[in-house]
Amino acid sequence: MSPSAVSRSGPNRSAEPGAVAEDPSDSSASPFGKGGGGLGVRLRGVRGLWRPYPVEYKRGQKKRGNFDRVQLCAQALCLEEMLTVCIADGALFYGRTRRREIVTFDHALRDETERLATRMHTLHREGRTPVVPYDSKRCDRCSLIGRCIPKTTGAAPSVEKYIRLALAG
Repeated sequence: MSPSAVSRSGPNRSAEPGAVAEDPSDSSASPFGKGGGGLGVRLRGVRGLWRPYPVEYKRGQKKRGNFDRVQLCAQALCLEEMLTVCIADGALFYGRTRRREIVTFDHALRDETERLATRMHTLHREGRTPVVPYDSKRCDRCSLIGRCIPKTTGAAPSVEKYIRLALAG
């Protein structure tokens, strides 16, 4: 898991990613804490308020699916719950292309992330591991290959396919 970045807040510096106005009476301040909570998070030993801004660093390049955005959104949802703040966006940084993608945590992405998290919890509670077919291009570079072991647990060949291959050979 990559570290989440935070940006220091300061007076009238809200254009900076992660920045929050320090003075709650400032009319330009925009509260983003849940339930009308605070303007940011206080960090021990540091003056001012900070706003969490999750950044996920990826070695490769942008993928076709929504996988990376869902992972980043899940990190933001965890930070929101732990710190009692709302996080509007974060960033994905791709090492191969040296490009950053800003990801807005809109309702659709939050709903997809929560739906997938619910599915994962159901599988865990039932003691089931999802069947994932082995794909060397993706699997060999995945940090979870040791846990997933797709070569062993991947989709089992069907009896029909086995018989067809046995009769053909």
